[in-house]
Amino acid sequence: MKISCHCENVKIEVDKEPSEIGAYTECNCSICRRIGALWFGFDPSEVSIKTKTKSTVAYVRSKGNIAFHHCPICGCTTHYETTEKCEINKIAINGRLLEFEERAQITHKKFDGATSWQFVDEWPEFKKSKN
Repeated sequence: MKISCHCENVKIEVDKEPSEIGAYTECNCSICRRIGALWFGFDPSEVSIKTKTKSTVAYVRSKGNIAFHHCPICGCTTHYETTEKCEINKIAINGRLLEFEERAQITHKKFDGATSWQFVDEWPEFKKSKN
């Protein structure tokens, strides 16, 4: 499976077909909901990430355990990598970069990264602040 950002500066290859991936994870944490990504994760040994002219730029969360990468040319969020501060060694690719036909083959799970840190059937209701 070959994936790229919009300008094709970042190219990602995985030795699996979409039907072999399992499920996307949609997360509602403060960064993922803003990015709008659908993540599917891999062991780093399963993924090849190459850039044509400019390296990806990473934004590291405040806890320092995940680095979100984007293309500096077109701005697409391409993937995230866990850092040495995380117990899990993983690369997650933004499934929004796949073509519709490929993405349709992968099921979808919701992860409540905003409150419970569990997979959920429905998003929890949030009370609107009075500000």
